[in-house]
Amino acid sequence: MIGAISDLHMGSGRACDRFGHEEAPFLEFLDFLEGEYERLVLVGDVYETHHGWRFRGFRAELARCRAVRPRIDARLRGPRYEWIHGNHDEVLAALGVPWRLDVEAAGTRLLFVHGHQFDRVVQRLPVSSQFLSWSGAFLARQGVGAGLTFLDWLDDRMGGLSHDGERCRYQAVALELAAAERADVLVMGHTHLGAGGRRGGRVYVNSGACLFGRFEYAHLDVARSCFEVRRWLGGRRWSALSTTAGDPGTAGG
Repeated sequence: MIGAISDLHMGSGRACDRFGHEEAPFLEFLDFLEGEYERLVLVGDVYETHHGWRFRGFRAELARCRAVRPRIDARLRGPRYEWIHGNHDEVLAALGVPWRLDVEAAGTRLLFVHGHQFDRVVQRLPVSSQFLSWSGAFLARQGVGAGLTFLDWLDDRMGGLSHDGERCRYQAVALELAAAERADVLVMGHTHLGAGGRRGGRVYVNSGACLFGRFEYAHLDVARSCFEVRRWLGGRRWSALSTTAGDPGTAGG
């Protein structure tokens, strides 16, 4: 089985840091995941490098993010985890972290991407998108936390996010990529909205997010054709947020 988490947005500990976890509980969550899954994938935006004091000072902010939570950082950089980068930690690409991960398990092809590839704002206006994020963080440091919340909301609306899976642009475009790449299952993050869906025999899974104190993850049981987004409740307890069952291999791609 494969587990996947995304969108921790671990920042450098200031007012604009959206991670929202103490180290000990989050390490317990990682203990749980490592005990449940043979393979673990980090689906991007593990770090928040857009919120530094200096606009586009990504590399310096990455160092600060890693220093604030050293035990979590060391665990995630250990041998149990496979990485892809997102748009908020794209600086990792310069360190050899790829933008996609292809996995084959039990005859099923899985493609992991962060999902910013489907975001119209990020793709068309990348520097403007970074500036909006940085501006929201600047406002949060001045005590105007609503500014960052509003800019996040605006980015979602402009990007085509919808809580209705049938209308969500991200799901539609992600499944188009899955078809083009002949993948049976596409796993992404980016939207912070855990969800699942099917189209044309292919499966879409959004792993949700682990920011703001949330413990969400994707459960990918290829052998049983069960793909779920779950919330960890502590110990060995969890609840399902979204379930997509069935054999994705019928896509035939």
